[in-house]
Amino acid sequence: MTRRLVPAALAAGAAAMLVLAPSAQAATPRCEVGRLAVTLGPAQAGAGNQEQVYVLTNVSGRTCQLRGYPGMGFLAADGRLLRGTVTRGSTTLFRDPGPRTLLVRPGGRVSYSLGYVTPQTRACPVTAEVEVTPPNAVSTIFVRSRIPVCAGQPMVVSAVVPGTRGA
Repeated sequence: MTRRLVPAALAAGAAAMLVLAPSAQAATPRCEVGRLAVTLGPAQAGAGNQEQVYVLTNVSGRTCQLRGYPGMGFLAADGRLLRGTVTRGSTTLFRDPGPRTLLVRPGGRVSYSLGYVTPQTRACPVTAEVEVTPPNAVSTIFVRSRIPVCAGQPMVVSAVVPGTRGA
């Protein structure tokens, strides 16, 4: 039985597809740092819960693939690491769909959601930028992003998903 590529639900202008055929996966290189740019997507908040979407764009001239969860580091203005870990999963503002292999065409965009809590009883250090490690990569991409990093509060990422709206 032959499998084929099936388009995933996409935001306007995003050119990513869910890859079903294992042979297509093997023939397509991973989206490594040199092939990607990271920008901020939409944000939302509710009852102290926050979500920030990060968008990864394939800036190379070749289709590549991503699967899984990003890593993140949260940096102060002086470059000091405020926090270097995130957990994987869902929050009250988004549901993690779990890892899927995404084929990202040149100019195509995928995204993920970062969820965190901001307590109203205390001030927390705020990042000047974050470092994003794409799924299955070892290098990072830096992007300006102001995120409060509160000790003892979870910071949760979703798997990468098609489009620019996050999980």
